[in-house]
Parts: sequence; C-alpha cells; structure tokens
Amino acid sequence: MGQVVNYALLALITVIGFSIKKPGVLQVAGYSIASSILFYLVSNTGVWAFEGMYSKDLAGLNASLVAGLPFLKNGIVNDLAYCGILFGGYALITRFSTKRAVA
Repeated sequence: MGQVVNYALLALITVIGFSIKKPGVLQVAGYSIASSILFYLVSNTGVWAFEGMYSKDLAGLNASLVAGLPFLKNGIVNDLAYCGILFGGYALITRFSTKRAVA
C-alpha cells in the first residue's frame, strides 16, 4: 500500500508542477520546497497508517514524522538542486536557441 501512496503522490506533485505558468526562480523554489514537504507529510503519514510500524495514536504519528525528518532535509536539498538544473538548463537552452533563431 505504501508504494501506491508514493506513486500517487508523485503523480499529484507532477500535476501541481504543471500549474506553474511563468517559472521564475522564486516560484520554482517555492513549488519545490512545498512538494518536498507534501511528500514528507503524506508518505510518513501513510507509513504510520498502513505499515504497522508505529502505534495508531498521536505518539505513533509523531514518531513516524520525526523518523522522516532526515529524509525531508535531503529531499528539499535534492529537489532544489534538480529543479535548478532542469529549469535552469531549459532556460539557458531556450535563451540561446531563440537568439540564434532571430539572428
């Protein structure tokens, strides 16, 4: 069940990402951080709810969320890096390709 939740969550994040109309640095960074936090919250709550690793009370939910904090930090850093590479690379390609097309 956990993998189904993760794949559905990645699909949702992708759909949300397509809502960026004019991707600027702040907008891409904001969406990237928000998607990392959304993935952290939903995936760790899914582990708590479906995997049986934690007690089914607030203490168990808290333990699940605390256990995922190191992954959240790494997720935010990685998402920002990949978004910077992908969106920045796309911006560079479109900037140079339009200059050549005009010239």
